Amino acid sequence: MKRFAALLLAVLTLCSTAALGSCSNDKKEEKPTEATTAAATEKETKPEIDKTSLEGFYQSTLEGDNPLYGVWEISTLSMIKVIFRNDGLAETVIGTEGGFGKLTIDEKEKTLATQLVVGIDGTYKYSFSKDNNTLTLKNNDGTIKLNRIEYTMVPLAPKSPKVDKKLVGWWKNKDGFIYNFGEDGRMYTNMITTETYYTYSASNGKIKAVYDYDGDMDVKMTYSFKKNKLTIDGSACEPYNP
Repeated sequence: MKRFAALLLAVLTLCSTAALGSCSNDKKEEKPTEATTAAATEKETKPEIDKTSLEGFYQSTLEGDNPLYGVWEISTLSMIKVIFRNDGLAETVIGTEGGFGKLTIDEKEKTLATQLVVGIDGTYKYSFSKDNNTLTLKNNDGTIKLNRIEYTMVPLAPKSPKVDKKLVGWWKNKDGFIYNFGEDGRMYTNMITTETYYTYSASNGKIKAVYDYDGDMDVKMTYSFKKNKLTIDGSACEPYNP
């Protein structure tokens, strides 16, 4: 009987030790806390923007940590939009056409310098409202107020567009002009100093495009294919990756 009691005590001791060990192991396998989960989430990167779509291509120039990047409206000149881009360019926009100018930002000194034809041209000290949605620019010539707005230069796709599928895609000619023809009836051109978004139709070597410049403006182009080589308005083009 004493042997049994001693054996039982030994078994109970082993079981207790095993249970404690199990608890210890369980402790090591604790689930992540909210704090660790939040920290991991912060490290996650944003999904890459698809630049082959016009919406993605447009949005890709506005992304970045600097609150200057985005579309702004001059409070005294609402017809004109101003875009500060992440590629060293500023842009004055009317409708779906924009003109480029050089943009230099000094975040330490809180200054920006632009070379734009309309709206903003020169070197300015800049400051933001608390919500970063109002921008104030100051220099010796005065003060300019801008309000951040939601705005896209990309037009809505037309219904039942008539397009030539051979044209669909991105192209670039020897002068550096960039073209995009969408299967959805939307089109884009970059002529180095300007960019324009259109709706269009194309067939039988003729392109008819419409863009907005405070009203509809018509553009006509010619195109041809020879041995699968595209020529637009007499200039040879090669496939282009934006």
